[in-house]
Amino acid sequence: IVEPIDGDSVVLTIDKKIQTALSNQMRGYRGSAVAIDPNTGAILGIASYPNYDPNLFVSGIDTWKLRYLLRSNERPLWNRALQGQYPPGSVYKMVAAFVGLAENVITPQTSIHCKGFIELGKYNQKFRCWSRDGHGDMRLSEALAQSCDIFFYETGLRLGPAKLNDLAKKFGFGEKTGIDLPSEEKGLIPDRAWKKAKLQQDWYDGDTVNMSVGQGYMWTTPIQVAQFTSVIANGGVLFKPYIVNKVIGVHGNIKFENIPKIKGKLDIAKDYMVAVKKGMTDTVRYGTGKNAKVAGLSISGKTGTAQNPHGDDHAWFVCFAPSDKPKIAIVVMVEHGGGGGEVAAPIAGKILSEIFGKGL
Repeated sequence: IVEPIDGDSVVLTIDKKIQTALSNQMRGYRGSAVAIDPNTGAILGIASYPNYDPNLFVSGIDTWKLRYLLRSNERPLWNRALQGQYPPGSVYKMVAAFVGLAENVITPQTSIHCKGFIELGKYNQKFRCWSRDGHGDMRLSEALAQSCDIFFYETGLRLGPAKLNDLAKKFGFGEKTGIDLPSEEKGLIPDRAWKKAKLQQDWYDGDTVNMSVGQGYMWTTPIQVAQFTSVIANGGVLFKPYIVNKVIGVHGNIKFENIPKIKGKLDIAKDYMVAVKKGMTDTVRYGTGKNAKVAGLSISGKTGTAQNPHGDDHAWFVCFAPSDKPKIAIVVMVEHGGGGGEVAAPIAGKILSEIFGKGL
């Protein structure tokens, strides 16, 4: 996409086919979708809905139209991909998995029994799994595929909040990605000091349990989650997302050209990465993300259903494809959408089907 600015032309990284697929499938929902090249950090597509026509501002806008854009509860001027802050829900379980493996509190073969709940504290407060009857004995890949909460509750309790937070920050959570677009929010990774200063409360095991499955006081943005998904897809490299490819002068000279910028490299053992990726592949193959299946295309993904105190749950789905040599990572986030597997996963599947020309 080339747009003139003061005589120069700005060439974006957006791929027209991918952008069209995101727009086609997100239209009618309230939320956002991001497609990113996990090998460079280039943004291949980005959509936020409800949207608006920017041409309205070119030659003067009617008062009633401006009033609608500014006051509508739909908030069409709000770029949800960069400014929307939500609990990540179960897409965050990969963080707990990597930390648990690195700290040797679990292995890929560790079995944890899920009876549907755990009890904490002197009052035996119940923290439930989404499967009320429990999943039975779960190993890591199975726990990711079935999104078993109990497996990650137990892992988080063995780790504690400090270790969870340390890797979360290395994945880019809690700070702006630095994408070359305005008004990005940074989200929040809470800790003991934050809770004491903000709420005048101590940190409890229940807070750790909530954080281990992406709930509680956590806030993330879809662009952060896209960056995180890319790190898993490429095997541990944190790229800075960018949308400007190059700037071309009026005489055809290249005045600026973006090159992929590595912000960090995560030292994740190869067998740990293999175990987590297997869980994500199984998520789509037979688990909670099976509604994202595309015939003839291998997809690795993770569903997320983020509890929302202000209404219906938010629906997440993250994925990359093809699984063995990822060319694209996609994040779909639907506000108040309900279950990630029922709502966000099918949207991602349709996007991938449109992009790769494969059948659902």
